[in-house]
Amino acid sequence: MTHAAGRVAGSVRPGASAEGPEQGRHRTTPRLQRALAMGVLTGAGTLIPFWRIPRRPLMTVGGIAGAVVATAGVELVRDQAEREAAVQGGPPPEVRVVRRLGAPVLTGVAAGVVTAGVLWLSSVTDELSEKAVARLGARRPRVTLAVIAGVSTAVLEYADSGPGQEPDGEPRAAGRGVESTAKH
Repeated sequence: MTHAAGRVAGSVRPGASAEGPEQGRHRTTPRLQRALAMGVLTGAGTLIPFWRIPRRPLMTVGGIAGAVVATAGVELVRDQAEREAAVQGGPPPEVRVVRRLGAPVLTGVAAGVVTAGVLWLSSVTDELSEKAVARLGARRPRVTLAVIAGVSTAVLEYADSGPGQEPDGEPRAAGRGVESTAKH
């Protein structure tokens, strides 16, 4: 009899584990551990009153950081393409000066504006959320928000990374990681 055949309803004695003797009663799965960790981190991050950081410096520093990262990313991709062309023996791709300078600059500006806008919206949303929870009567609105954020993140992460998926979130390939229930 295979291990999977022992899972027929009623075939497991009371108090015994259906998974087998190697798995104890207090064992947490990696899926549950990851969900709990994400919930705790989200809750802890929510304790920080983001809206109390002055918005203008937040948007300026964040926008500049977003622009620098995006510009560096464009340059890394371009350098990689040039190296691959050199390895393959072909000439490096011809790029006009306007495109050579324009693409990273425009990408950096766009990323900086988007980053600044997202930070502003996050700050406003954080302030409105805290005030709404306070109006609902919570004695400690920031702690209440942290608990709500942590629990909802943990539940969503646990539900999202269901048993039919690999740890990276991809659906499990047919026949891989799934026990066969057919008799041999």
